[in-house]
Amino acid sequence: MEEASSRPPAGLPEAGAVRLAVGLGNPGDKYAGTRHNAGAELLARLIAREGLEQPAPLRDLPLAVAGTAAGVRYALPSTYMNDSGAAVGPGCRYLDVEARSLLVIHDEVDLPPGKAKLKFGGGHAGHNGLRDIDAQLGTSNYWRLRLGVGKPDDPRFELRDYVLARTDAEEAELIAEAGDRVLDAWDLVKAGEMDEAMRRINRRTP
Repeated sequence: MEEASSRPPAGLPEAGAVRLAVGLGNPGDKYAGTRHNAGAELLARLIAREGLEQPAPLRDLPLAVAGTAAGVRYALPSTYMNDSGAAVGPGCRYLDVEARSLLVIHDEVDLPPGKAKLKFGGGHAGHNGLRDIDAQLGTSNYWRLRLGVGKPDDPRFELRDYVLARTDAEEAELIAEAGDRVLDAWDLVKAGEMDEAMRRINRRTP
């Protein structure tokens, strides 16, 4: 089986090749299609792309793992979003994955639908799933794939209600297009070619 490269991207000496990709969201049909589940839904597309089995629980941890392709495992927390760290932290320790080799895929209100950004490290920007992962790992130095879902047009609309609402057809199409760019660049991620992966994923839509 092909192993991912350990070469860190230029300018990111702490970053490692991705060994575990985790998609964040809330469990249950109630939350399917909501903005907050953009990360989990893209992870499901990646699992299908790799031809892997559906995620199965990892021992007694609140984390379901689909398997490994080219050295990368794919996993979904079974916790609610705000408790994502309770799945990701113990999962990383059990699987012996360092934080620098973790990729968290999540929704991002600071990016519009149709945009995606792959980056290493940074703050949680108020995202409670990332906040809990930071706390459980004791570091924010891990890969993130931010999927734009935008912000409500009406500032009186609570952000919590916005991310827990379902996308409309136009938003869903734009988010899917951003996901298409991720799928197109995914072989680069698996190969550890993160500079080129960032260039392709982070570019603006036409």
